[in-house]
Amino acid sequence: MEVDRTDRLKPVNYHSHLSFDQNGSNFTLNDGCNDVSGGITLGATRLEFKNFSVKRKQPCQSREKTNNARLILETLRNHDYYKVKGDYLIFFKGNKAILVFSKYMSDDEETGWTKRTYKVAAKKVMQGSKSMLDLYDYVDKKHLYIPAISGFEYQPGYEYEINMQITYSNNSTNESSNNKYQLLSVNKKTKK
Repeated sequence: MEVDRTDRLKPVNYHSHLSFDQNGSNFTLNDGCNDVSGGITLGATRLEFKNFSVKRKQPCQSREKTNNARLILETLRNHDYYKVKGDYLIFFKGNKAILVFSKYMSDDEETGWTKRTYKVAAKKVMQGSKSMLDLYDYVDKKHLYIPAISGFEYQPGYEYEINMQITYSNNSTNESSNNKYQLLSVNKKTKK
């Protein structure tokens, strides 16, 4: 497996960036709070991150950001192994994927994307006065409620497993109305 050293990567569930230099010996990272840099050695099963350096340490803006930054740094230091699958760089502890980065679509800081597999429930749910699709995110292990997916023809009474791309606007990975949801494929359709 190879990591393309020119790729910029971001976690699929949190705003952060990881980049490698051209010869693959150094990395830069924004952990969501601070800019971090250091050396890297590519092993057979591990990426050995070392000599972590923070230019100017600043406090995170929330407890959630602090916890996510801590998880990112801890994972880079102490993962058991990694895998590259398509556009994903996945770090494992035991058999559990604990951190997933996805390739950034462009150098434009205003947009990013993720591709994932979701389960779509057989019934829509009401959010206020809006009828929403109920998607289960297998990576984040949480539900995502959205009004529609471009290219997806939902039929009530059927549960789906789909591959979907989310394009984020304004570097936001939250459930913003500016995000775009595009069907990539339907893997399963089961009558419920």
